Amino acid sequence: MGWLGALMGGRGMASAAICALLALFSIFAGKVFAVYCVVQSHDAFEEKEAKAELDVVFGRSVYETHLAAGEQFQLLKSEEEYPAFMIQQGFTEADDPQKVSSVEIMEFKKEYVSYLRELHADKPTYDAWRKKMEQKTAEAITLDPAILVEAVVENLGFADILFAFLGLATAFQLGRGKEQPVAAVAPQ
Repeated sequence: MGWLGALMGGRGMASAAICALLALFSIFAGKVFAVYCVVQSHDAFEEKEAKAELDVVFGRSVYETHLAAGEQFQLLKSEEEYPAFMIQQGFTEADDPQKVSSVEIMEFKKEYVSYLRELHADKPTYDAWRKKMEQKTAEAITLDPAILVEAVVENLGFADILFAFLGLATAFQLGRGKEQPVAAVAPQ
């Protein structure tokens, strides 16, 4: 970034600041891309470990629990019954329907109502349900920029900070250019 600024004749603090910001953005984008590539390429050990974890998260007992919840959800007559259902099915940590917050109810409506209705209507086989849940989980992990940014921030080390500082300083200096000497004004 700094070299481009210098080649284009950039001079001054504004040019330096722009070059530094572009350099910082480029460094961070490169780190995000590297994390994205690592997430996309699993080696055999990671896949075995992930499969074992998925067997717990998306096991047959979880499937059966979700199917039963879908059946029970269809028996509800109105949204006023949501808090008691949420407690019964473990969608909240509250122990009294009066203690279920409106935010929790809104999140339940947004995240789970359509899912429970779909489960009841489709009654998928275990294999079909698991495949769909694994796909949704993989999409959520790999496509969510917030997760990538969080992974980058968690994995920043001394070397990353050092090279970011050096990159910023270099881009700033090159973008600023050399100061033009002020021409002396001859006395008249």
